[in-house]
Amino acid sequence: MGKLRKAASYNEGYRRQQRRFMAPPDKHPSHGRWTALARAVPPKASVLDLGCGAGHFAEVLRSEGGEGRYLGLDYSIEAVKLARQREVSGATFKRMDLRKLQRKLVSRFDVIVSGQVFEHLEDDLALVDLLAGKLVLFTVPTFDSAGHVRWFPQRQTVVDRYTDRFHGLVIGPVGRSWFCCGVAKGASEVC
Repeated sequence: MGKLRKAASYNEGYRRQQRRFMAPPDKHPSHGRWTALARAVPPKASVLDLGCGAGHFAEVLRSEGGEGRYLGLDYSIEAVKLARQREVSGATFKRMDLRKLQRKLVSRFDVIVSGQVFEHLEDDLALVDLLAGKLVLFTVPTFDSAGHVRWFPQRQTVVDRYTDRFHGLVIGPVGRSWFCCGVAKGASEVC
């Protein structure tokens, strides 16, 4: 599914900025993005979070009334350690390289959330195809940064990349990102 920056680089970033990553979500610049994602999740839906980072979204999801089972996956073991320290009720955090994600795990959840992850994957479309039939809520950045394989300065760049991979894809601005919501089609429906 494409390459990610080396885990050591991500781990180092989380270690260096541990204080920032452990701040309450409402003190973080991404709070608006996390809130938009959380408000789009039905209250009792189970959530698989692809790229959970330090667990901010899980905390916001609970504060916005999300009650369902939650599993957060991240490439960085340091991020997972920080997420676990948050002690979010009913949330589980595990380290996983998303390139090894299996359909069997995806099938156990109602909603897939992925905040600022697809831009790090060279073959993000293979990941999206694995999510077939699932409601997918995701954000992608409007800016370039270290580790990005691509970025989305205009809405049309999101449309061009993802519209044929989702039923009813809705795209709107949220902070310095694009908020996207749709049901993943899967490879057989795209070809």
